[in-house]
Formats: sequence, structure tokens, C-alpha cells
Amino acid sequence: MHQLEKARADETEALASDIIRSMTTGLVSLDPLGTVVLVNPAAERIFGLEAAKVLKLPFAEVFPGSPALVARADEALEHTAPITFVDRRSTRSQAVRRCTLV
Repeated sequence: MHQLEKARADETEALASDIIRSMTTGLVSLDPLGTVVLVNPAAERIFGLEAAKVLKLPFAEVFPGSPALVARADEALEHTAPITFVDRRSTRSQAVRRCTLV
């Protein structure tokens, strides 16, 4: 039974990973200390980031020119609540680009 449970857990993890990679909404995940632990491809495109370069960095270092965003991230961490924000660089002719920080 243990092998069956592990196989199911592996399948669930693979499905979650596929969903996160295919999302059109950017997703940035932080640990309780505010360290970046996940950046999906949409967030890479929205912010011009390379996940490999920002993983394990403090969120404030990744977005040093965005004090309002860093403040919102700090608030979200304090309340353990996700925040969603719109990329203001989007033009009206583009689809609205959103990013969620969890």
C-alpha cells in the first residue's frame, strides 16, 4: 500500500507542477522569510526574470525598484495571504497580465 500512496503523491505533484508551468498568470512563491522559492514561466515573462537567477534570493532583492510591491509582499507574509497584482506595463491592446504572490 505504501508504494501506491507514493505513486499517487508523485502523480499529484507532477500534475500541480504542470498546472503551475502552464498558467498564464504569473506566480511567485515565497517562504515564510520572504525568500523566492518558485517563479513560474508566466512570471518570468511578465517581469523579465530568470527563475534560476532569483530562486533563493530575498524578494526585496529581486524587486529593489518596487518598494510598494515589496511592502505588499511583506504584508502578505505577515497575514499568510496571497496577493494578486496587475502588471502596469501592460497596454490596453495586450491581455491583462496578472501575477499572484503566495
